[in-house]
Amino acid sequence: TADIVNFSTSCLFELIKRNIPIVLLGGGFDEVSLSRVDIDLEQASYELTHYLLGRGYHRFLYLSGLKEASTFKRRIVGFQKAMAEAGYSVVDDQIIETHPDIDGGYEETRRIFSEKRNASEVVLCVNDFMAFGVLKAMKELQLRVPEDVGVVGFDDISFASMAGVPITTVHIPVDELAQKGINMLCRQIEGQASGMSNAVQVEFVPTHLIVRNSTA
Repeated sequence: TADIVNFSTSCLFELIKRNIPIVLLGGGFDEVSLSRVDIDLEQASYELTHYLLGRGYHRFLYLSGLKEASTFKRRIVGFQKAMAEAGYSVVDDQIIETHPDIDGGYEETRRIFSEKRNASEVVLCVNDFMAFGVLKAMKELQLRVPEDVGVVGFDDISFASMAGVPITTVHIPVDELAQKGINMLCRQIEGQASGMSNAVQVEFVPTHLIVRNSTA
């Protein structure tokens, strides 16, 4: 899978140099154009934010990983787009850069809500692991979810539905993503074997919102 945070593009260039067929899953790289099976993260984040606005949430806290990483940047753009269309401006301290894991979600939530208990009405996390950390912090701070603060994740990992408060999230069809990637890679291999040049292809798989008890 493509992750600009943990993957060196030099590896890609080495594979390209060796003429090895490549298909990226879940993202791409600005430095090189390659075939990929992707998720429209911007649209998914837009639809999630639009839904929350419709539920009456207006004061948002957005917990992100590295903002310049493509996988997080696209989510942030979707969030900002939905907020702008609804007439709300997004200030810098609404989007917090932290580790995209349980500890990152926990530590930032403890810090922010310890300083101001009504810091926001809902916390959006770029993945479900961060949301687990937020739930842990909320429990320690004796803030009720969703009565006092809503919590939202992203990815719909298997444990999201089994958290202390089941998490509202965006479902990513990983099996479909993988199958489309395999099919695309097989077409590349077949094309290379027959002497055909492989044009860059991009396919998207749809996501859908999963509403659970962590939001009102």
